[in-house]
Amino acid sequence: MNAGTDQPKILVLYSETGGTHRNAAEAIQEAIEIQYPEQYDVKLLDIWTYCGWPLKHFPSLNHLFRAREIISKSSMRYSDHVGRLRFFQWFTRPFLRRIIERLMVENPCDLIVSVHPLVSAPVIEILNGRCDIPTVVVVSDLATQNIFWFHPDVDFLILPSEQTQRTALRVGMDWKKIFLLGVPVGMKYCVKLETQAQIRNRLGLDPDKPVILLAGGQQGVGPIRNTAEIVDHEFSNINLVIITGKNDRLQSQLFGNHWNNNVIVKGYVEEMWDWMWAADILISKAGTGMLAEALSVGVPMILFNRVPYLEDANVSFLVNQGAAIWAPTPKSVANALKYWLECPQEREKAEKVCRRLAKPEAARQLADVLTGIADGKIVSV
Repeated sequence: MNAGTDQPKILVLYSETGGTHRNAAEAIQEAIEIQYPEQYDVKLLDIWTYCGWPLKHFPSLNHLFRAREIISKSSMRYSDHVGRLRFFQWFTRPFLRRIIERLMVENPCDLIVSVHPLVSAPVIEILNGRCDIPTVVVVSDLATQNIFWFHPDVDFLILPSEQTQRTALRVGMDWKKIFLLGVPVGMKYCVKLETQAQIRNRLGLDPDKPVILLAGGQQGVGPIRNTAEIVDHEFSNINLVIITGKNDRLQSQLFGNHWNNNVIVKGYVEEMWDWMWAADILISKAGTGMLAEALSVGVPMILFNRVPYLEDANVSFLVNQGAAIWAPTPKSVANALKYWLECPQEREKAEKVCRRLAKPEAARQLADVLTGIADGKIVSV
């Protein structure tokens, strides 16, 4: 334990490159604070805030790159090779060594937790052999082929699914370092404190009509406007909730529409769990954070958008399991929605699959593991 403090310090490193990784970091912090109040000092830190130009602009540039299929495809293929991982570590070491060393001096801790692949690989490589602080990587992708998650010198690896576990073992990770727990999500996605009718009444929804939730992630990406217009045109007697995230332009455009149904347009919302619990069906981008939250709530999904190649594994995983339908065009979304609304028994099957795949206890179990490591009760082999 660090001198001068009674509380073990846990440093959670993430990158502000979308909601998924930050949400995982926040879920970890929340779970530890709920289960072990005032016993641990948990700090979240975006590593890129420590970098100078041009690395400090990585999060904003990442949104641009991820939207370009040729770049996304190249980055995914690059990240699926152990040799390229080693080259990436060698190349970035001179740029990041002093940054990470300064970060550690200014943020002394008893445990380092990473929830982002491009944070995990360079940090572990640079700290390897230079300090005795244990490192834990929490893989916050529901299904991934990204080798950058898997560094052989990490002390512990927290995985979300058996599919990801197979990838980790394929690239040579020691099975004794692995905990198969799931993707950590906030507690309010795990426990419903009101009935669905109460939540709908509070949110201004008609409790007697199905609620369709349409969202495009934190940045509000995908054909949201066209999808919303087709759904509103082809269906009656529904509640349609559209979450535009930080896409203010899209929100303004949707406010100007004349709608046939009860349509609610929201921008970025903190209380996304309320809208999840109110929904019968989620039309969503295939980002891991929202998908893990939907699984925990038990709402089946129509996936209408994904980051090319980077989120393909999420789509395949959920569709093959029967928890989601892949519908990449507004018309196909409407067809999938019609199928589930007219065949409620099929939608109920998808709901059961969601609950089977859900890991609502992941954050709580992860809190137990991380605090055990910070206290020295769980030691790496």
